[in-house]
Amino acid sequence: MKVDVDVLDFVRCELAQGSCPKCHAVHDPVLMQRSWMIPGEPRVFGIKCPTCGFHVTNEEIARIEQMIAPLVANAVKSFEEWRAFNE
Repeated sequence: MKVDVDVLDFVRCELAQGSCPKCHAVHDPVLMQRSWMIPGEPRVFGIKCPTCGFHVTNEEIARIEQMIAPLVANAVKSFEEWRAFNE
């Protein structure tokens, strides 16, 4: 299956920032449920929408971050080159 890494990262970022890409509920980011915040909850999901329950697992977060790492590194390099050129 061909996957658009930007789309995966968008979903992860939206949840982390408090906006659910599934039900479109908007919460303060601190209200997005983390598995470690709920007593007795298995530490399976990493970020979960308190409205609809849509979640991204810790494993999925790690895999997405691993997939985008080269893109982020290139973006940082480009930014630093741009900054040096404009100083």
